[in-house]
Amino acid sequence: SGRVLPTGQARDQLALSGGRRLTVSIVDAGNAVVFCLASELGLKGTERPDEIEAHRELMDTLEDVRAITAERLGIVSDRRDATRVSPGLPKVGFVAPPVRYQPAAGPELDPDTHDLQGRLLSMQTAHRSYAGAASIATVVAAAVPGTIVHECARPRTDPSALRIGNPAGVMHVSARMENRD
Repeated sequence: SGRVLPTGQARDQLALSGGRRLTVSIVDAGNAVVFCLASELGLKGTERPDEIEAHRELMDTLEDVRAITAERLGIVSDRRDATRVSPGLPKVGFVAPPVRYQPAAGPELDPDTHDLQGRLLSMQTAHRSYAGAASIATVVAAAVPGTIVHECARPRTDPSALRIGNPAGVMHVSARMENRD
């Protein structure tokens, strides 16, 4: 889109197919990603990929969010075509404040080891860790006041760096950001 906030807003309300409304932040940096609040989905943000995929209603909701966003961004002209025409973009995920959790391998991680809980879907599958290009959108979103990612992320002295607690552990990501306005 050429804009970090392609809709011009840090938060948007989406009306899902069943009438439910969700708050999202749509960020385009690295990849276009639509972020949901884990709490609005009834989640903690610590769910394992197999738990996410086993929850069919959740998977359908996240695909609905992704399809609506694809239409809103002009990636597809009709959301009903999004899964077929553009199954990979935008990415969709959910975030939560950092908490103690168990990654796929290794010891439990204390909340001070990461700045944010993040889970991501790619191609209608829960990512086993966290996608690299989507991590760029995540660190940028965490630096933009008003986004749900900014709301969930631990305050940091360096807003260009972020530690994302994901199913595989902690991903450290940084991005050089400039204001072009």
